[in-house]
Amino acid sequence: MNLLDQPRVELQTLVDVVSLTDKGPVRKSNEDSIVVVHASGYASLSKGTLMVVADGMGGMDDGAVASSMVTAKLPALYFESKVINPVESLVQAVAETNRKVYELGGTMRPGGGMGSTVAACVIVNESLIVVNVGDSRVYLLHSSRLRQLSRDHSMRKEFFSPLRTSDAMNLNHVLTQAIGPQPTVKPHVSIARIAQDDIVLLCSDGMTSSLSDSEIKEVLTAACFNEIPSALLAQVYDKQGDDNVSIIAARLVAAASSHHSIV
Repeated sequence: MNLLDQPRVELQTLVDVVSLTDKGPVRKSNEDSIVVVHASGYASLSKGTLMVVADGMGGMDDGAVASSMVTAKLPALYFESKVINPVESLVQAVAETNRKVYELGGTMRPGGGMGSTVAACVIVNESLIVVNVGDSRVYLLHSSRLRQLSRDHSMRKEFFSPLRTSDAMNLNHVLTQAIGPQPTVKPHVSIARIAQDDIVLLCSDGMTSSLSDSEIKEVLTAACFNEIPSALLAQVYDKQGDDNVSIIAARLVAAASSHHSIV
């Protein structure tokens, strides 16, 4: 069955979510924004639970405005879309959010300069849909295996091999794509099956620049679910991380239907 022709199911998927956003141990202000929206607030329950992390780009003007606009506009664009399939709907919502931020940036500052990352994911039935632009990340912990489902749109990740890390360390945070600077974007899309008690983690690069994947996995497997964001933030503070930190952790409690998974 084509991914864009899935049957509509008006049953609610139950998801536990805990989150935080923090200026971090060094920064004086927070340019990150986060939002979690359940479909129960809209007419269609088939679009699941939406989670978004947006990191305003500190090297560009009005990063906080851009990230706030992402989290304000994207949920309505997603849930109110007449497109039934959540994959297509989320991709379109990210593209439209980019257009709106780009247009506002041109109005506020001729020549542009407003930018943000976005990591957005939807849990619907037994599927996890991930769409991202920039280097904010989405991870999935399943059966004690942690894997990154998002793709970093950075110079290092896209143009340097892992064997040349000494040449590329300074390019970690030089983005090849972001929300706002250009009129169009090409989001990365990933779809995975999710099982009960799997943990989904969204985060800004203020966390991943301080913690390795193995350190993140250790917290996810050892901490009580409700304490995951605060436990990760505490480690960032221990390491004197130099950026804002935003974290959303989600856990599937019960799927609406095991017969209508997207994957």
